[in-house]
Amino acid sequence: MEITILTKSSSSPNPRTVQVIKDDAGLSFFCDCPAGERERICKHKKGVASADEKILYDENQIANFNKAMDWVAQSGYPGLMKDLEESENMLASAHEKVKGLKEKIARGMKEGLE
Repeated sequence: MEITILTKSSSSPNPRTVQVIKDDAGLSFFCDCPAGERERICKHKKGVASADEKILYDENQIANFNKAMDWVAQSGYPGLMKDLEESENMLASAHEKVKGLKEKIARGMKEGLE
C-alpha cells in the first residue's frame, strides 16, 4: 500500500512529494528532494514521520496525512523520532556550551585569566 503526501519546500514554490509505503518489509519513506533522492533523511520525510502537519503543502493533504499517521503510529518511528529530537536538543545545548566556553577562553586570552 502506498500514500503520497505533498509537502512544503523551502527551496521551491512547488511541493515535494513524500511517498509512504507499507509492505511486508515495514514502513518506508521516499522523497523527491535532493536529500531524499540520495536516500538520506530529509525535512520532508522527517516532518511526515514526526506527524508535523506544518510540513503539509495544503489542506488537501490532511486525509492522506492522517492515513499515513495511522501507519506511523503502529510502527517504531514514533520512538525513533522522539529519540532523534532529544538527541538533537542535547547536541544544540552542547554546541551552545562550547560556544560560550570558546568566548570565555578568547576573552581570557585577550584580557588575561587567573
